[in-house]
Amino acid sequence: MSRRPRRAAVLSGIVTVCVCAVAPAALASPPATPPPGTPNMAAMVIQPSDLEPGASIAAQRYVTPPKDFTAEYATLYTDVMTTAGTNFASIEDDVALASSATPGSNLEAVDQELFATPAGRRGFVKGYIKAAGKKLHLVPKDFKFSATASAGVGSASFVEIITVRRGGHHFDEGFVGFVDGDTYSGFVLTASHIPQSDALALAQTADAHIHATLGSGATGASGTT
Repeated sequence: MSRRPRRAAVLSGIVTVCVCAVAPAALASPPATPPPGTPNMAAMVIQPSDLEPGASIAAQRYVTPPKDFTAEYATLYTDVMTTAGTNFASIEDDVALASSATPGSNLEAVDQELFATPAGRRGFVKGYIKAAGKKLHLVPKDFKFSATASAGVGSASFVEIITVRRGGHHFDEGFVGFVDGDTYSGFVLTASHIPQSDALALAQTADAHIHATLGSGATGASGTT
């Protein structure tokens, strides 16, 4: 689930960037069939009704979960607006389910360290530049990290917004991760500018969906949706 390569459409229009993302980017993984009795994970992620009218899902499906997790579901929106009025080039939301809280806690700690420590940030930038390709000519000074903050949900969480500048162009990449009970949820956000409040609101909304789904006890359809 962590640090998988993804492709994100950059709002400035100058390029499609390959991103070494902390959040899942799981749609690059092959479809998977969740175990019998798995909760309806399609209801545990951001829904079109959580966004401004007209939002549509570009991709969604169960995917192969990371080690120690039993199931993972990923959804991707492109060119959508939040209720706060921010235009996003993409919103990717993934949720993974385990049989205990330990896998999620471990993953949140690893992912947060990627952004909260100098060594983690250097590794992220190095991987991002490599994935983006030589034609972008990105260098470490093109990346500006916000202070890593809590997303205020679950038992542990983080939110990080990174601004990438090259010449007269810039865009933001936002990363959110949180563990709540036996689930771990991650976001990768792309926009020309991402207010931290939008990232927090999306995490809170997803967490409410997780609680509602797990509380209902309903199981969902297996396989690709």
